Amino acid sequence: MRKENSIKRLLLTVLTAILTVSVMSGCRVVINDDAETGNVSDEPIVFSNSTVDYKLKDNKSLYENDDDNSVITMYLTVTKGNSSEATDHTWEEVNTYSVYYYEEKGVERYGVNGLLQVGDESGPKAGELGYGKQAPNCTVTIRGQSSSSYGQKNYKIKLKNNSEGWNGQMVINLNKHQGEGLRFRNKLMYDLQENLNDMVALRTQFVHLYVRDLTQGEDIGFEDYGLYTQVEQANKN
Repeated sequence: MRKENSIKRLLLTVLTAILTVSVMSGCRVVINDDAETGNVSDEPIVFSNSTVDYKLKDNKSLYENDDDNSVITMYLTVTKGNSSEATDHTWEEVNTYSVYYYEEKGVERYGVNGLLQVGDESGPKAGELGYGKQAPNCTVTIRGQSSSSYGQKNYKIKLKNNSEGWNGQMVINLNKHQGEGLRFRNKLMYDLQENLNDMVALRTQFVHLYVRDLTQGEDIGFEDYGLYTQVEQANKN
């Protein structure tokens, strides 16, 4: 534990130093550009003594109960929905195409209905999202841009309005980070930002995902999709 804390402090120090250098690094500013003569003045810039104190403020209480090293288990059962929500597709279709396909065709991203349940490695857990439910409580599409070209997709899970939500969130983004060898740099960045002033972080969580595909009429049970990083959906609030 002491070693983990030392590593975190070191990474936090490095990140702070990088941010400080970025802020303090100056750049040459051109003033009094004479459009007619093409001459550029090298007069020094005069700054006003007055300052405007605009600061970003994050609600740090959101992170008080975070366990940055924990892994929760999610169970996702996918079924066909309807054409009005663009969820009348198979799970195979959802995982076949990148966002560039949809941009070329000018159509919405294919989706499916889903029943998302939270639990542990033994199954969905009483008191958690989706426990004991049978009806779909979410829709599922792929997310990301260039990452959507990878074989392992990232998912955007939108909980329905009649759902109770999960940890105060109605959108659950699951990122696979297939193109990143360590798979956790994105989460580490947000974890470090939680401790920095004048910066806004996002809540993150390691997730072990299991998927049960019922979109093609065959039930082979839950398939292990491995480790994902859940990233909070940023919004105006």
